[in-house]
Amino acid sequence: MATSVAVWKKQTTTDLIFGFQVICAVGFGGGQFLRMLDSVRGVSGAMFVFSLTFLFINLYLAIKGYGVKRTRVIVQLIAFMALGVAVYSGLLVLLIVKGGFWDGNDKVTSLLVLVGVSASLLVGKSRGLNWKDPIIKGWLALSFKAVPQLMMAWKIAIVGGTGVSGIFILTFHLLTLSRILLIFWEIQKVGWDRNRKGMLVSEIGNELSWVVVTTTWAVQLSG
Repeated sequence: MATSVAVWKKQTTTDLIFGFQVICAVGFGGGQFLRMLDSVRGVSGAMFVFSLTFLFINLYLAIKGYGVKRTRVIVQLIAFMALGVAVYSGLLVLLIVKGGFWDGNDKVTSLLVLVGVSASLLVGKSRGLNWKDPIIKGWLALSFKAVPQLMMAWKIAIVGGTGVSGIFILTFHLLTLSRILLIFWEIQKVGWDRNRKGMLVSEIGNELSWVVVTTTWAVQLSG
């Protein structure tokens, strides 16, 4: 009986977190969309493109994780990744319409992402792993997410960040940290399979690089 109650409580908690994530995602996308209608200064087209790539990779890992062990949380992660794809696609379309899609910063970002991807593949090859390995996919996702976000921080430092919404900044942290928490719970429940390890690597790097973006944006705002 006690075990059943504990399972119910944990399931209820994860369901509440999932609902919280959906609300944050809507606020995340909506707040940034409205801000970009006014200004796109500091917004990085490369960050949006590679964020979509990151989400597609993690969506693939989540689907593969579902194949290994079907759980309620992994289904929620799949649904959330799909929602993220929709949100970033909408922001990217608006950025293209506003005419701020690609500049010199985005070109450098793309080059650095290519370097990160190449390094991930070479290190994997030296260990007898190819791009299909979940851990390598986690490293690739990290290249597609952390590098563009660090370059976005640099762009904000140079040109300012009036096109970046405070809601966008805050909800990004809330969403990433909640996903990390869910992945940890998944690992506690089903163990350290390589798909979940890959997701965890990419999400931790995602959060750390966004801390740099947040700090740079706050400094610009206060200045």
